[in-house]
Amino acid sequence: GTVLRLPGIRTHEWLSHLADQEIDICFVQETFLRHADTAKLQEIKDYGWGIVSDPRKHRSGGGIAVIYNKNLKLKSNTNVKKYKSYQVMETVIETESAMLRLVNIYRPPYTKKARYTECFYLSDLSNKPGTPVMAGDFNIHVERPGDHYPEKFLTLLSQHGLQQCVPLVPTHNLGGTLDLIITTDGFRDCVHSISVVDSGTSSEHSLVRAEVSASIVIDDFREDILQSDLCRWSKWCSASLEESVSLYNKVLLELMDKHCPVINKTVKGKDRPWMDEELRVLQRKRRAAETAWRNGKGTHDDYVRLRNGFQYLEKKKRIAFTRKSLLASASDTKSLYKKVYKLTGKQSQVLPSSKDTKKLAEDFKEFFADKVNTIRSSIEAEAEEENQRKPADDDFKYPVGIKCEAFDHISKDSLLKYISKLSSKFCCLDPIPTFLLKKCSNELVPILLHIVNISMMQGEFPSELKKAVVKPTLKKKDADPDCLKNYRPVSNLPVVSKLLERIVLDQLNSHLQTNNLHCPVQSGYRPNHSCETLLVKMTDIFREIHADNIVIVVLLDLSAAFDTIDHKRLLKKRENEFGITGSALNWFKSYLKDRSFGVKIDVSISNLLCLLFGVPQGSLLGPILFILYMKQLQKIAEKYGLSIQLYADDSQLYISFHPMRPTELCDITARINNCLSEIKSWMIENFMKLNESKTELLVMGKPLVLKKYNLEVKIQFGDTTITPTICKGDSWKSLGVLLDASLNMERQVNNVKQKCSWDMTNLRTIRRYLDEKVKLMLIKQLIISKLDYCNALYMNLTKTRLRKLKSALNTGVRFIYDITDMNVDLTPYYKKAHILPIEQRIFFKVCLLCFKVVNGVAPVYLQELVTMGSNDPNLRESRLRPADVVQMKLPKISKLKATNRRFSNYAPEAWNSLPSRLRNIDNISIFKGQLKKNLFEHL
Repeated sequence: GTVLRLPGIRTHEWLSHLADQEIDICFVQETFLRHADTAKLQEIKDYGWGIVSDPRKHRSGGGIAVIYNKNLKLKSNTNVKKYKSYQVMETVIETESAMLRLVNIYRPPYTKKARYTECFYLSDLSNKPGTPVMAGDFNIHVERPGDHYPEKFLTLLSQHGLQQCVPLVPTHNLGGTLDLIITTDGFRDCVHSISVVDSGTSSEHSLVRAEVSASIVIDDFREDILQSDLCRWSKWCSASLEESVSLYNKVLLELMDKHCPVINKTVKGKDRPWMDEELRVLQRKRRAAETAWRNGKGTHDDYVRLRNGFQYLEKKKRIAFTRKSLLASASDTKSLYKKVYKLTGKQSQVLPSSKDTKKLAEDFKEFFADKVNTIRSSIEAEAEEENQRKPADDDFKYPVGIKCEAFDHISKDSLLKYISKLSSKFCCLDPIPTFLLKKCSNELVPILLHIVNISMMQGEFPSELKKAVVKPTLKKKDADPDCLKNYRPVSNLPVVSKLLERIVLDQLNSHLQTNNLHCPVQSGYRPNHSCETLLVKMTDIFREIHADNIVIVVLLDLSAAFDTIDHKRLLKKRENEFGITGSALNWFKSYLKDRSFGVKIDVSISNLLCLLFGVPQGSLLGPILFILYMKQLQKIAEKYGLSIQLYADDSQLYISFHPMRPTELCDITARINNCLSEIKSWMIENFMKLNESKTELLVMGKPLVLKKYNLEVKIQFGDTTITPTICKGDSWKSLGVLLDASLNMERQVNNVKQKCSWDMTNLRTIRRYLDEKVKLMLIKQLIISKLDYCNALYMNLTKTRLRKLKSALNTGVRFIYDITDMNVDLTPYYKKAHILPIEQRIFFKVCLLCFKVVNGVAPVYLQELVTMGSNDPNLRESRLRPADVVQMKLPKISKLKATNRRFSNYAPEAWNSLPSRLRNIDNISIFKGQLKKNLFEHL
């Protein structure tokens, strides 16, 4: 182990020193790394090393890391219990005979007189599997065993059966044995050859070295399809649906085995692919010069000259190699971003420590299933207690004449269009990759057309397509990877399943749209609806805030919402509320019945487990089935006079009142309580679980009004009393946007600015590898995408807040063109990059929403906020055709800028400011192109 500041070191020089010392694993303390320094980590990885960093939180400096040979299979855990007096990281390495738990510890000097909390950690460590080997900077002078603190520390180690292994020689340039290696009494003999050597850097600490003994071709493919049974109509024309799907999978798998057989090989990539013979020769000369100098047979100057020459040449070749690699991927966006993310140190998928991936897959499968079963059982218990088994909607029937009894057959040309629009992603259950399916679509379309049409005609979904493969994904970056509850299941389905679902989904949406059966306040998984349109609608709260009213917002949280839905209840709702009957209803019954999933870890897949309830995760139809299931929530909210907005399982209730009328607050609180009580009962009836503990209560209003009245607002949710949520951290977050009490967007703007700054920090570190084209692509992907998310909410923001967003975008443009002069006018560069400045980007988004409102494709709740027509009586009385003058009526504009941030206020003004030639366009693609052109002309 050693202590050094990683941001300030010469990476190649220090790593070469580690290689010369034959180091496999190095513990580093006081790294001074931050969470945003991922590019520095990636630079280390590019030299053939792995690294896991744990920066210090809430204070500068400090931080620990483990650097290791990439050939070693390590599992690091930085999320162990936190202690005030030291920082700790655990790393597990499995050998043929045992498991070693390597512990990196840093104990800052200012904690030397702190209470000895190590005893708590040592107790926890003794209960964990694996032999512990601890190393790090303890800042305790163990060379003075008679002193109070060293004596107490050594006694503590002895009590836990541990020994300190480092010889009592200075490990710091000011003296003192501060850097220690500690292991158990039984493992002490396996830790040997301990020495204190130069760290190879300017660090005040030496490198403590120890050895631990532990054994450780498309045309041919098409031709074969044409010769196979898939293109012999007589082989499957009278076959059942299941037989047809089985034939499709069987034949394609056989052809894949013929043309692309699976061959298992261990492939070891080059650690430093830019190392050529010229560099290797120079490296050998450098090492020979170093050996000669240390043995007194050469000069130090010769060694330094060769060392510096090697470092310069290696850096030059590394930059040239990486730049060439990125340029080669410029036309392949996915490949390019993959390489850039690797350079900037984006984390790859992590999984719990386990030697047996098959067992780990089974453990995940059981965990995911048990979680849903536990929630479902608790719901059933509540339903029995309240005797609420009878559905509340049994008496509701769809209007006479509204029916969907069967799905329409599709043509060959339609199916080819659906295939061409398939995503390139595919599932391990697919017999062939999606790109190959697209290239061979003309050969495969006959059997696929047979499968699709017979499925819809018979009202049956193929059982082979009901299987899903689940990949566990860590919910948060800083979550403990060894804890299964920190993972969420991400499902993947066969591509033919998604193809069939897409066809049915389009016909279902057509039925719902034609008969106006959609829930009007639901914005999830609906065409022309989005998080942005929902939040823009919520800005109508400004009207209440401007009137000195207080707005109460309740954000509901559901537990495993998609996974507990009852199939019988869902099908009954589809029949009663949406008129789905006949073979169409039978198709949905078959679609939901007997589904199963398995968990995939590396190449291991668990046994399949049957799903008894819930809508399929990772499917196309699952989300739309869910939002139809939730439609009743709107009626419950309206019954109590509350407004509601839904985005899939995200529910937001809100209502306003005047603070000078306390009785009104009591009335509103009672209405909210009754509404939540009925929602909870409805959820229980329909086998859904509300999470009261994660429900948030937001109180909004003008800061002066909130401070003046200081009302005590609280609601009762079952047995839980909910008080206003403190506006900090990740609270007050709705659909990815951070809200605040007066909706001034301060928190959201600061959050976006901070994220952009982190990304720019990483991009600057790798800028030497990037050309102008690649830089432009990365700025659009990493910076502009964040600035554009829900940016209609930024309309008419204060100049101070807009300046922060403008600064983030300006930084990106300067990065693209390597502009260092802060006084340079960036307008020509914006035009060159074809990037609109921040004010124009916001205006562009608002006008796009207005276009959708004018043409009737925007959500109804947005169309209701504006009125079409002109305020000019002369214009209204003119003989011009209505299509020639498409305008919105301007409302009375307040002098207060806050109220002008309502969509109903700023949308008409923005729309009417456009030239009539733009307002008369009825094609959205043409409108966007012409609008952008117009905005660039006026820069």
